[in-house]
Amino acid sequence: MTRISSLQWLVLFFIIICTCYLNANQGAKSNTIINLPDGSVYNGEMQHGLFDGKGIITNAGGYKYEGDFKSGKYDGKGIEIYEGGSKYVGEFKDGKYNGKGAYTYSDGGKYEGEYKNSKPNGKGILIFQNGDKYDGDFKDGARTGKGIFKSHNGDRYKGDFKNGEFDGQGILTYPDGSKYEGEFKDGENVGNGFYIYPNGSKYHGQFKNGQPHGTGVYVSVSGMTYEGGYKNGRFEGKGTLVDKDGNKYIGELKDGDFNGKGVRFYPEGMRYEGEFKNGEFDGHGTYFYKNDATYEGLFSKGKPAKGKLTTKKGVTFRLEYRNGTYYFTSPSGRQFTGGFADGTYYIKENYSWDYSSIRNSLRCLFPLLIPFALIFIASLALNVFLILKLRRKNSEKPKVEQPAIIDDGSLHCPNCGGIYRLEDYRADAEHIYCSQCKTELPIK
Repeated sequence: MTRISSLQWLVLFFIIICTCYLNANQGAKSNTIINLPDGSVYNGEMQHGLFDGKGIITNAGGYKYEGDFKSGKYDGKGIEIYEGGSKYVGEFKDGKYNGKGAYTYSDGGKYEGEYKNSKPNGKGILIFQNGDKYDGDFKDGARTGKGIFKSHNGDRYKGDFKNGEFDGQGILTYPDGSKYEGEFKDGENVGNGFYIYPNGSKYHGQFKNGQPHGTGVYVSVSGMTYEGGYKNGRFEGKGTLVDKDGNKYIGELKDGDFNGKGVRFYPEGMRYEGEFKNGEFDGHGTYFYKNDATYEGLFSKGKPAKGKLTTKKGVTFRLEYRNGTYYFTSPSGRQFTGGFADGTYYIKENYSWDYSSIRNSLRCLFPLLIPFALIFIASLALNVFLILKLRRKNSEKPKVEQPAIIDDGSLHCPNCGGIYRLEDYRADAEHIYCSQCKTELPIK
């Protein structure tokens, strides 16, 4: 076995030292300035041919990054300034915003909070260029989750968000004092909610497109209450309304007013049942007055127009409104003027005859009288027939003019001179019958 000499050991040691030195230099970081293909310039540390450590990238357009690099990517803390003036200060990971950071937009808006994959994710505060402010949850760059939004004009919302819109449960207050608490969808009041108006009136019910829509209850500060249907913020459908004076309406509504069929009650005891138009009695209906009188017929613009008025005692007047005057026509045809006031009617003492009413009455009665007229005519004809028959019978009887004359034991007719034997008649006979002149003669 050959032994290694001392000189050989010395040479081997020198080679090992040089090899270690060369290997150490290959892994060391060095400051380098590199012109990149896109025109950018890198000035900073490199390792293994990659940007690694502290460095700066700039270009002629004004873009600049200054911060940490790792394996050729932004990684760690850094500042990124864009050509348009936008700026990010915060944490990077794998070349993207990851962690906490602050981004200032070119229009003056600003976001400060958590990032993931270069998008706001987690908790953060977003201040808009116009002064609006959001403080809450973010997901994939959008306001999603719980948060508080304050607008520059004083509106304030606290509740659920989805894709940047109010969505879910929330409370929205306005500078004028109004307030909505309930469900939201795509930024609008949708579903069930509670709304307080600026004057203190309240609504509790269903909403659509930010307005009462569906069914709900409204209570005004003046004392009026409404419970029923809504459409686009106005009363519509079936509902019950009680005003501040205690008047009550139950029925159909449209465009925010009484329209259709309904019943209106008054505290004094009056009541109307029938058709409405634009909040007034209009069409066919019945009004019950506080003195127990009843009007049934047509109404126009809240007033009786043509119909029947029945008094407490059961007397029915025909009522008609003409040329600004009410005319009351009694069953006998007398016509009065009058009117309505304080929940009842009044009739003046002056009257005239309504001949048209009499004619109409006769015209109505005429068909009923025809059978009686026919019976009367038949009876009259029968009587005439019987009278004529009786007269004809009487005309056939012998006419009595003079008594028969007894002469020489014979009877002589004074009319025609006929002679009859007396012995042919009974001694107590009082008449003879002349067969020639057909006359019955008393025996003298």
